[in-house]
Amino acid sequence: MPIKDIYGIYLQIVAELKKHDIIPVIQAALHRSIKDSEESNRRITKLNEMLKQFAQEKQVDFLDLNEVLSEKKQLKSKYTYDGIHLTAAGYKLWREAISPIIKKYQAQWKD
Repeated sequence: MPIKDIYGIYLQIVAELKKHDIIPVIQAALHRSIKDSEESNRRITKLNEMLKQFAQEKQVDFLDLNEVLSEKKQLKSKYTYDGIHLTAAGYKLWREAISPIIKKYQAQWKD
């Protein structure tokens, strides 16, 4: 699917969530570390750049796990069992990264 189409879907989802007073958080797409993933990771990087810019413009939280889970635009092998999906160690880092965002909005969610 073209990046612009994927990006457009994200825009629609965020708009719909906001319309229903749901606080969106955009998470960057994760890099891959499977054979021949260079092209996929190039596209993922481009999409993430677009999503980060959009998040900044719309004041939406943006979480980029690639900063801790990837190296040289490849998902680190210690955080994946198949080059795409996360291991327990990867999910632990995801939990640690998302926790501050959850705490930031907890009071609003209780209302």
